[in-house]
Amino acid sequence: MKRSVLFAVVVGLAILTSMSAGANVIYDNGGPNLGGAFISDAAEGWEQADDFTLLPGETTITDVHWWGIYIFGNSPMTDTFTVRIFGNNAGILHDYPQEAPLYEFSGISGNRADTGSNITAAVPSGGTVNFDVYSYWADIAPVTLAANTRYWISIQNDTTNDSDDSWLWATSLTSGGNEYYRGTGGSWNTILSEDLAFNLTGSVVPEPASMTLLGIGIAGLVLRMRRKSS
Repeated sequence: MKRSVLFAVVVGLAILTSMSAGANVIYDNGGPNLGGAFISDAAEGWEQADDFTLLPGETTITDVHWWGIYIFGNSPMTDTFTVRIFGNNAGILHDYPQEAPLYEFSGISGNRADTGSNITAAVPSGGTVNFDVYSYWADIAPVTLAANTRYWISIQNDTTNDSDDSWLWATSLTSGGNEYYRGTGGSWNTILSEDLAFNLTGSVVPEPASMTLLGIGIAGLVLRMRRKSS
């Protein structure tokens, strides 16, 4: 009987431990809509930012996923991304990012894959050209933010060592958001009614009610095993 009870307790603890935290998408701003992109490249002196808000129990970011294109040469070399997370300034008409980041992760080469999709753009000389859309993902040191609070994320490449390319952050399937851009290190002074393609992955902690119900279920199992053995 003791062995059976011990087994039930061990199994229950294993389940509770496995449920205590798991990796999942905690914020999804949508994938690329294949309709456009905005330059966010330190070599060109421009940076883009988009807002996000995390839910309770889903406030620790461990990695970032995003989409973008290279224009002109369209044959990218190694990337050098910087990911920044900003606090929010509450404006009279619109909220906007604070100038200094709360967190900054620089020198990110990350992971890159060609999605097989294209963004088509007109060229001044006439006609159109297709630019390959890439997906990117990178781990960052865990960042825990406040729930139900607006923050901003910027993702900026640096193509200084890639003389024939500039990097643009792809626009998202989600629409009607608040996107800001600025000259690198300057003031966020322009808002666009666009969303940029990214999502955030991190730790997901089950709600206390779910944990309590599971604990009650395990306790019931132990009690039942005791009665059967008596």
